[in-house]
Amino acid sequence: MSLAVLAPVVLSIGFLIAVARVTIYRPRYKHIEDVIRFVRRLEIPELAKLVDSGEEWGLRNLVSVREFRDVQRERIRLAYEYLRRISHNAEVIQTWVVELYEHIKYKTREEFTEQDYLIWELVEVSTELRVYTVFALMRVLGWMVFRVDLWPAKAVPRLTGLRVMGGVDVVKKYELLIAVTTSLSRTYGQKYYEELIAAL
Repeated sequence: MSLAVLAPVVLSIGFLIAVARVTIYRPRYKHIEDVIRFVRRLEIPELAKLVDSGEEWGLRNLVSVREFRDVQRERIRLAYEYLRRISHNAEVIQTWVVELYEHIKYKTREEFTEQDYLIWELVEVSTELRVYTVFALMRVLGWMVFRVDLWPAKAVPRLTGLRVMGGVDVVKKYELLIAVTTSLSRTYGQKYYEELIAAL
């Protein structure tokens, strides 16, 4: 089978899968219980350490080139995993709060309650994080595909470049997502607040 025939078939199948995912099999996180059940744990200090410039400098200057390549390969894979968790959690939270936003979208700002402001802020923060993770994941996936850890040490990309992309500081923005989400969960009761804190 030639590439001219195979490429359109593969692209068509990919397109149909994407359409099915968005329309038919779209996740439905409508309740806070769904958020608690489906979010993935991510330790913010570990994420901050991964994209810390001091940590990167130490690796580049205090270990051998061979050891640096091994460690950097693992760090790139870890960055990919953390970004996937951020993307997943932002999607779960966004899907939930967009459902809540439908009830307040016609209110004026003067009519907003504290809960309404939290919902509005969560829609904004989760959207920013999802856009950030699309580009950051493409970047890290490119590094993994092209095995940048095998390049000369000076040419290996720095993970510190992932911390801020497109004006979004991923560590601060994810901390904000967690803080606002847990604040909103407190309006549902202490039980949900504690369960969400434990899940995130």
